[in-house]
Amino acid sequence: MSSMKILKVLACGLWACVTVGLPQASEAAELKLLSSLGLKPVVDALVPEFERETGHKVAVRFALTPAIPKAATESPGFDVAISDPKHIADMIATGTVRAGTATNIARFGMGVGVRAGAMKPDVATPGALKSAVLKFDSIGYVAAGATGPVVLAMLGKLGIAEQAQPKLKAGGVAENLGAVASGTLDAVLMPVPLITAGKGVELAGAWPAELQDYIVMTGGVSGATATKIEAEALLKFLMSPKADSVVVSRGYERIH
Repeated sequence: MSSMKILKVLACGLWACVTVGLPQASEAAELKLLSSLGLKPVVDALVPEFERETGHKVAVRFALTPAIPKAATESPGFDVAISDPKHIADMIATGTVRAGTATNIARFGMGVGVRAGAMKPDVATPGALKSAVLKFDSIGYVAAGATGPVVLAMLGKLGIAEQAQPKLKAGGVAENLGAVASGTLDAVLMPVPLITAGKGVELAGAWPAELQDYIVMTGGVSGATATKIEAEALLKFLMSPKADSVVVSRGYERIH
């Protein structure tokens, strides 16, 4: 073998040794986020920012909070799930969500929404809210969601459950908000952030403190994810200080 060939072999061997010792550039991951509709305004705002900063791609699927555990077992699966604490705890018990990853992201309260431009009723006290509900002819609420029982419990506390029952119209989030915006429904009893995010709908006010029932949104990493590090990074990003202003500006509260 000539001297030149020997030098080339030695050079190639040296380069191979060097490259093996160098850290390899991480590849962009494709994550699947299964989220409760209760956190939709925050997810819609923060996921694009996470994608820009990390290069990862996130496919988001929304469902009503009680439907999250079932949806988690269906194709295409998930890497991060967001639901209420009870459902996340149940998913941890079955191994669907990885133990030790449950993270309380934010909480929201309930409010009254009316058509944009319409006169806003006073709902600041239990008595005022009771009067407003009795004056409405039709009221939308998400019976199948986590807030359905909350609405019924509030009406029970006001002592008007039977009187209000004929007025209640069960429907989905978008369906109810659209009906209020078009004037088909007089009002909606729904999470404050979803009301403020709705088009053609305005927040008349949050329920008074005596009747308020906060719902917590909790995230967790899939027990079967193949992208554990990236999934944990997404959850960490949702909890980062830079995300705080987005969370608060959309009507949510951090849990301290």
